[in-house]
Amino acid sequence: MGNKKGVLVLFSGPSGVGKSTRVNELDPTATFISLRPQMNPEEIDGTLDRDTGKFIPPLWYQDITKKCEDEPNRKHILFIDELTNVKPTIQSLVYSIVLNRAGKDGLWKLPDN
Repeated sequence: MGNKKGVLVLFSGPSGVGKSTRVNELDPTATFISLRPQMNPEEIDGTLDRDTGKFIPPLWYQDITKKCEDEPNRKHILFIDELTNVKPTIQSLVYSIVLNRAGKDGLWKLPDN
């Protein structure tokens, strides 16, 4: 069997039933993306510095990347919460993360672990 990069799990249910709590119980160090109705795309996918042209990754990505580098032999959880609360443009960016394990335009990629 090949190297499995990860497993996708969908917790479905109304707000307040304990989905986030369950993830915290599974992995207290999980990285959370808490989606909000007025979120900017840069919070999900990062941005380019206008002066230097250098890519600036989103904070959640910096967090999970550091965890994966610090503990390369451990699987880490990225929990994306409240997907139905955001605009379709934000949902599209999130789907790219879930389906492609990467950001829009391939500027970044999720670590294998």
